[in-house]
Amino acid sequence: MIGSSLLMLVLLIVENAGSVVSPVVTFNPDLNKIFTGQSLQMTCDVDSTLQEDITYFWFKNDNWIHSEKTFSIASALSSDSGNYQCQTSASDLSDSTRLEVYNELFSLPTITQSPQLVTEGDHVTLTCHTRLSPHRKTTVLQFAFYREGQNIQEFSSANTYEIPFVKLSDSRDYKCEVQTSDYRIKKASTTTTIQVNRIGERELFNQSETEVTSKPGTSHVITAVAVTSLVLVLFLIITALMFLYRTKQFSLPGDNKPSSKAEFEEPNDETENIYTDLNTNTARWQSFSQNPQEAMKDHVTENHYIVC
Repeated sequence: MIGSSLLMLVLLIVENAGSVVSPVVTFNPDLNKIFTGQSLQMTCDVDSTLQEDITYFWFKNDNWIHSEKTFSIASALSSDSGNYQCQTSASDLSDSTRLEVYNELFSLPTITQSPQLVTEGDHVTLTCHTRLSPHRKTTVLQFAFYREGQNIQEFSSANTYEIPFVKLSDSRDYKCEVQTSDYRIKKASTTTTIQVNRIGERELFNQSETEVTSKPGTSHVITAVAVTSLVLVLFLIITALMFLYRTKQFSLPGDNKPSSKAEFEEPNDETENIYTDLNTNTARWQSFSQNPQEAMKDHVTENHYIVC
């Protein structure tokens, strides 16, 4: 009788032990790879036939961390990566479930402008750049733009902001912001400043830039050539004036020859004087042509004697 009772007890213990079901760890959202800043909730699911008045135990890397049916991570950190298990007072320990938390779902955004040199009336485009993690290429991102801290374009799928006709008053600080569609991760860019120039300042800037980037020494060569040309022109003008002056100073009083031979057949005293002066001037001209300096000296000396 006693032996039969012991056998029945052993069979009951074995039967009860085989009926115990291990719990299962589930994630919400159903992802075991998340990024820093995201939220996650873990649940310890057990057989519903078990009594409700049970205790839950959570373990991370074999260390106890929590004592409720759910375990939540509000803003994930890299240190939240690990192996998670749960157990109840009426069940065995669950299988290990791995959670991976990556540093960035997307890179820190940057904002750029086009064109870089802006003048009144230009069409300016601001672009918000970021890079998604290769693990979540399908993630939907939204972009917003701000000027001096004030929102100028609400969150949308467009990563650009257009200024069709820029004005001087648009010379302000701008930045952009990126967030996930579930609003769990949000990042802002650094600030960029748009400097709008007045009309005409661009041409002045381009002219100055051209002068700075021109070949060294070119302006000096041009100046030397110009000065040399001017000196040569002045020299030619002075030479021509001197030639005209000397030609006028020593020109003969008459170039026409007598029209008939009869005029020379019977010269009178007045005609002889004219011929004498003509011969004298002709001799002077020939002497000047051969040796201008000596001729000038004689001419001056003769005048001097006459005055005296």
